[in-house]
Amino acid sequence: MSTACPEDVLVGREGNVACDTVRLARITNWTGTEQSDETTWHDSDSDTFRQRIPAVKEFNGSFDFKFDTNFPQYDRVRAGECCILVLYHSAELYWHIPSALISSLSFTVNIEDLEVEEGSCDFASNGSYSSPSEAAGLAPLPGAPS
Repeated sequence: MSTACPEDVLVGREGNVACDTVRLARITNWTGTEQSDETTWHDSDSDTFRQRIPAVKEFNGSFDFKFDTNFPQYDRVRAGECCILVLYHSAELYWHIPSALISSLSFTVNIEDLEVEEGSCDFASNGSYSSPSEAAGLAPLPGAPS
């Protein structure tokens, strides 16, 4: 029995994060949420139904990583700073955030269990961003998974 995934199924194997076109090392996972505010109203033309239109959109999320002294994330990603952030599903599918504000950067040091040190980073878009379908027309980006 084969355990291979169908080609059209996305798996985490190629997931990655790049900051300012540099691929970050040892990413263990990333999350992203696209959301939109809405404007609502009711008027004489809408009978008894509320009307809605999309308003301000944003993209925010986080990523976790293991520390690697050859590729220190904390030198590239700092709380309170903006960077170009690219969240990869694969080399061809990614979210492109030209200006992401890094809102927090945290670290875990587990002395008792001697685990590899890890960190996490929270971010939010600062202006426009591109979804995978919108980013498909962009030029290939440095730091893409191979």
